[in-house]
Amino acid sequence: NFYQAGAATLFHVLVVLSLEPVRLNVTDSLVLAMGWQIVAVSFGAFSILLYLLAQNSASETVAWLFLVPPLAAMFSWFLLGESLEPNDFIGFAIASAGVYLATRGK
Repeated sequence: NFYQAGAATLFHVLVVLSLEPVRLNVTDSLVLAMGWQIVAVSFGAFSILLYLLAQNSASETVAWLFLVPPLAAMFSWFLLGESLEPNDFIGFAIASAGVYLATRGK
């Protein structure tokens, strides 16, 4: 994963440098947002993933990842005021049913 991320970073930096002039407006909000994404979100996500892997099998743990889009949509609705359509709730129900079927006891 480290090498893949490093290669992707190098590739994209080269593409950006060849196509656009470098303009970076460093503000307090940029530093705060990047710090939150790099430290809190990454650390939190990996901590939860490792905890789930320690408690469950890999297939059960991967099944829980299907709840990420519905939960992200719910957080967007709650925190950002984005609208949710009836089809969204149908998708939430399907994803939840799939996770239930994949993780229920045998």
